[in-house]
Amino acid sequence: MDGTELWLAYSVSIEKEKTSAPILLTLVLINGEDTQLDGTYSLEHFDQEAPVDFKNEMVSRFRLENKINNTGFANIEIKIQTMDAGGEKVIGEYDFLFKASPRELEAETKETFLNERISIDDDRQLELNEFRYNILDSSIYGRLDFLRDGEEYFLIGEDNLGNPIQYSVQSYENPGITFRLDTMDFEHGRISPKAGFLTLQLYVLEEKDRKPSVYHRSSDTEPDTYGVGEGRVYEEGESLTDGAVPRGGKFEILIK
Repeated sequence: MDGTELWLAYSVSIEKEKTSAPILLTLVLINGEDTQLDGTYSLEHFDQEAPVDFKNEMVSRFRLENKINNTGFANIEIKIQTMDAGGEKVIGEYDFLFKASPRELEAETKETFLNERISIDDDRQLELNEFRYNILDSSIYGRLDFLRDGEEYFLIGEDNLGNPIQYSVQSYENPGITFRLDTMDFEHGRISPKAGFLTLQLYVLEEKDRKPSVYHRSSDTEPDTYGVGEGRVYEEGESLTDGAVPRGGKFEILIK
């Protein structure tokens, strides 16, 4: 936990003869009040040697919204339901109730002040002033005077053990800007718990730098499809950051 968010990590194991992963539904109450789910990502892997070889591992992020008193203890209640892959049948229900010291939980999140200034163009400069990190999530905070229409910003690099890392803009409220670790990108969203520092560089994607859009239209007249819609189709090897160009130089953020 940090001052504004609480992270919950958990997993459900599936026996060898099972082939489909369950759907996990999670509710967290703090001092009897619901918390707002703010995002979830999952990791799935197989262990061929283990009698239980499938684990659906989840990390969920919840907004605290001043629900706890930092000087006392928080009563935390976690309710987890597992449903079949079709989301129609409840397989199991699990309840956990415990007290935790907010100060103890917050001690697991490292906050580091930054002093990075990156020139974007003649009129603007991105300032990065804070880094928050724990083993489940990571954010970088800063300020930018204005954001032009169609621009996208990324902080891309790696930890000192060679794991590729990528941050995208989570929110922008002029002038405050927040970058969140891309945990949905399994290739670029895993900082090693043993890492000592990150090396990052700002990349900016503008409308003029984008690859031509390729759309696929589906309709109810096509076999094995339903509905009507359009979307960008990314071929193998393509990325959301294709066309982004670097700004400024590389910089380091100390973790340990």
